[in-house]
Amino acid sequence: LGIRSIIRVRVTKISDSCGFGVPLYEYKQQRDISPNYIRINGVEKVKAYLKGENAESIDGLPGALEAEIESYQGPASENGD
Repeated sequence: LGIRSIIRVRVTKISDSCGFGVPLYEYKQQRDISPNYIRINGVEKVKAYLKGENAESIDGLPGALEAEIESYQGPASENGD
């Protein structure tokens, strides 16, 4: 939706893999589910959802700030960006 957060973690172990068995995928297009949801429900409903669900993480850490949520205006394509 355009709002991003910074998540800080303390890493105690890192494992990696060669990736030889990972299949290749071709990018075709962006999904339209999010923009369509916003067009159908409106930006204010999305802001209300973000306030209720993204203000803090499931473990109580701070999430999106109210000012960030209030500044959200919908998909960039609707704003001519």
